[in-house]
Amino acid sequence: MSFATLLLTAGFINSNAQQGGTITGRVINDEGTGMPNVPVNIIRASAGRRADSGHGNTKVVTDKDGNFRATGLSPGLYAVDAPRIKEYVMRPLTAAENQEQRYYRVGDNVTVTLVKGGVITGRVTNSDGQPMVGLNVRATMVRDAEGFSVREAPRGETQPTDDRGIYRIFGLRPGSYIVGANGDIFESDFSPYEGSATTYYPSSTHDTATQVAVASGAEASGIDIRFRDGPGYVVSGTVTTTSAAPFSTYTMVSLINTDISAITESVNVRHNDPRKGFMIQGVNNGNYEIVAYSYGDREIVSSSTPLSVTISGADVAGLRRRRSLQASG
Repeated sequence: MSFATLLLTAGFINSNAQQGGTITGRVINDEGTGMPNVPVNIIRASAGRRADSGHGNTKVVTDKDGNFRATGLSPGLYAVDAPRIKEYVMRPLTAAENQEQRYYRVGDNVTVTLVKGGVITGRVTNSDGQPMVGLNVRATMVRDAEGFSVREAPRGETQPTDDRGIYRIFGLRPGSYIVGANGDIFESDFSPYEGSATTYYPSSTHDTATQVAVASGAEASGIDIRFRDGPGYVVSGTVTTTSAAPFSTYTMVSLINTDISAITESVNVRHNDPRKGFMIQGVNNGNYEIVAYSYGDREIVSSSTPLSVTISGADVAGLRRRRSLQASG
């Protein structure tokens, strides 16, 4: 078993005061047509260009032409986010766009582009070919639509299998994904497969998983997984916050597989537990980094220094390290 102590701290930025108080913009689809009745979140950023925990956040809805206007905003930096709407998702940024401004000040005008998300669907069976019901199936992006490796991909979209062993994951951004099923059973306190290592499509560990290409508005079908039911390993430890860390609604610990540069597992940390313990089960052999993220509302407000750990055929015991990292800016 691997034990890690993560020190969670925050950094703060200084922004020049801006006159105004309004951010305007338009939500369009990939054909350039304005999209009506789309909720838009204007999220106040404070620590390291990460959004704050609901303080000063504004929610607006687009008009019939897709336009929105958020008023009464105090000076500072803001993220603009449109949640998934039916089959539409926010257009992923290109590599060039990632180098440009992603946060806005009052007085700015913003264009938000939504594209049709893709779909991955398939069936999960056991070694006898029988359907596995209620398994957690996750699609994790490993490369974006331009083919670049995704280092800080989100945890991934997850859906359970139905009584036929079939899953359907929708609303995926264009790119390449690995698809894995693990022993966590939805809406159940016990599973005979709990703690089993994740099996990736088609019946592999992460290092030999076949990547699935997802295009905007397209469906990748027949992504069937033969569940291996092999033993997994455990990574556990604690998270320590500092008095300088900003208010947050919850903390999540993510296990980043550095072999594929993607988050493969994440767990929440209980803030009312003074030990702030976490445990990640069903870990495959490989090289990982463990990072704790403190969230306020929808955005990260602080993070810990990554801790490196290698799993190779057995639990790794006694790993304890304390580092601090100011939230990225």
